[in-house]
Amino acid sequence: MTQGHNVVLDYGHTGLTLRKHPVSFLRRELAERRIVTCTEAMLARLDHDE
Repeated sequence: MTQGHNVVLDYGHTGLTLRKHPVSFLRRELAERRIVTCTEAMLARLDHDE
C-alpha cells in the first residue's frame, strides 16, 4: 500500500490520520498547475495591501 492509500484508510476508519496531510500527496501536481498554497495567497494579499 502507498502512503496515500494508508491516509485514505485512516480517514475512512477514524475520520483523522496521524500521517502526512492528504494535500501533501498532491502538492507537486498543484504546483505544476500553478495553484498557490494558502501561505502564498496570504503573502500576496499582504504585499497587495501595502
